[in-house]
Amino acid sequence: MTEDEFIILRVDPNDPHADDPEVLGDPEIGTGSVEVEHARHDLDVVVETAVLSDEEAQDVRQERQVLSVTPSMPLKLIAPVATEHDETGTETATGETAWGIKAVGAADSPFTGTGVTVAILDTGIDAGHPAFDKISLTQKDFTGEGDGDENGHGTHCAGTVFGRDLNGTRIGVARGVTDVLIGKVLTRKGKGSTANLAAGIHWAVTNNANIISVSIGLDFTEFVRKLVEEKGLAVAPATSLARRRARRTGHRRRPSRSCGRRRSPPVREGR
Repeated sequence: MTEDEFIILRVDPNDPHADDPEVLGDPEIGTGSVEVEHARHDLDVVVETAVLSDEEAQDVRQERQVLSVTPSMPLKLIAPVATEHDETGTETATGETAWGIKAVGAADSPFTGTGVTVAILDTGIDAGHPAFDKISLTQKDFTGEGDGDENGHGTHCAGTVFGRDLNGTRIGVARGVTDVLIGKVLTRKGKGSTANLAAGIHWAVTNNANIISVSIGLDFTEFVRKLVEEKGLAVAPATSLARRRARRTGHRRRPSRSCGRRRSPPVREGR
C-alpha cells in the first residue's frame, strides 16, 4: 500500500461551530444552509499533516470537520538568474535609490507601509543584518533547521520589502514597516513542501499578517524523481501521476468551502 504526506485542513475544535451540522453540512450530503455556505470564511481552522494511503485520505475527507485533504508536493526556491547585465556590475552609488525601488514606483509613492504587518515565507532571515535595525522580527522555523538564513534569499527578499537605508542608499520598498513575521519554509538548499508552506501561511494569518510574500514554485522534476527512485514507477506513469497531483491543489469534500480565519484583519495600505 502506497502512502504519501497529505495536508489536512479542518475546523478548529475550539470554534463554536465545530460541531454545528447547519454550518458544516451533513457528511453524506456535504452542504449546509445557503446562508452559512456563504459565511464559511468565518470558521477558525487548523492545518495538519499526516502520512496516509489514498484510501485513508478518502476516509478523512468524509469527516464532518474536514474542509480539504490535499497531497503535499515538493517546492523549490524561485531564485534569480544571473545575466550579462549583472556580471558587468551595477552597484548603486551612495546616497541614491536602488533601481528596483524606482522600477516599482515606490520612490514616488506617499505610502510607507506604516501599520502593516508583513510576513516573509522563504529561507529565513539574517536578523543581525543592519538593514533590519529596530525592526521587530518574529521568526518561526518549519524546516527543522532552526532560525537564521544559510541560503540568503529570504534575507534578500526581506531587505527588498522593508529594509532600512544602507550607507545612505534606499533598498526597501516599505521602510515604514516595523512588525514582521519570518516563516522559514525552505531549507538552506531552497527546498520545501506545500505542507511547510500551508503551515507557514496559516501561522502568518493567525498572527495577523496583512501581506504575505512568497517566492516559491512546485518542484515538478523532484516529485517525478521521487516517484521513480523511491516508489519504483517508470518515468511515464510517474510524470502522469505528478501532473495529477500538481493539479489537485484543493481537493475539497464540499464545493464552496472557504478556509479563512474568523476576525482576520483586512488587508490595508499603510501610510
